[in-house]
Amino acid sequence: MRQIRANDLGVAAISFVEGVRDGRPWADYLEVIGPGAVEVILTQLKGWAVSTDVDLGRELVARGARRLRHAHSMYADLTALPSAPSAPPEGVRFTPVDRSPEDIFPAISAAYPPGHVDHHAHDRDEAIATELIPLLDGTLVGPLMPCSALAVNDAGAVVAGVFVNDFKTVPWVTEVFRHPALSVPGTGGRLLRHVQLRAAADGLDRLGLAVSDGNPAQRVYSRLGFAVTHTAFTVVIGETP
Repeated sequence: MRQIRANDLGVAAISFVEGVRDGRPWADYLEVIGPGAVEVILTQLKGWAVSTDVDLGRELVARGARRLRHAHSMYADLTALPSAPSAPPEGVRFTPVDRSPEDIFPAISAAYPPGHVDHHAHDRDEAIATELIPLLDGTLVGPLMPCSALAVNDAGAVVAGVFVNDFKTVPWVTEVFRHPALSVPGTGGRLLRHVQLRAAADGLDRLGLAVSDGNPAQRVYSRLGFAVTHTAFTVVIGETP
């Protein structure tokens, strides 16, 4: 159910779907429905994450909000996938997600180096404890689905991964990563196609994901049948970097 917030005159100004994001209250799919929307957001949603259209998001940043992410939601119809390779590269095998978080983390960390649009500086132990373990055990987003997979090289190191979680009954790709120093380009795309085929074999008819604006991986996702359905600009209100 959408929530409504009114301006000082009692006129409805914004509507949104309330949720939680990264431990904060979250106004998702926020829409302007009346006058004074920006002031209502800045005064009534302090401490909230807000996801809205790009123009409003940028206006909120200009007024002091902190940008979290500019991202595109994409979906793939698993019943009508375009042709793409799914076999692992030489020296690599695809496996279930059967490695420890400590074994998986180096590949995730290496996939987003400084300068990457999704790079975030973080402490290794904290990232494993607060992000990776909850993602794998299902407490962060939802249960990890059986179609999720890792790419492992002959030395036994994790070089890539694709995680799919059951997010509010939607099969959602929560992570796609590749260690650039331990794998050849194209490994991630082949692994994602492998996961798509496993998901289809499990009876799923679609997969969703979000990709940050400017991430070159979006071109790979498009080649694998994912199409943009929604674009959102997410900010945090009333916090400084």
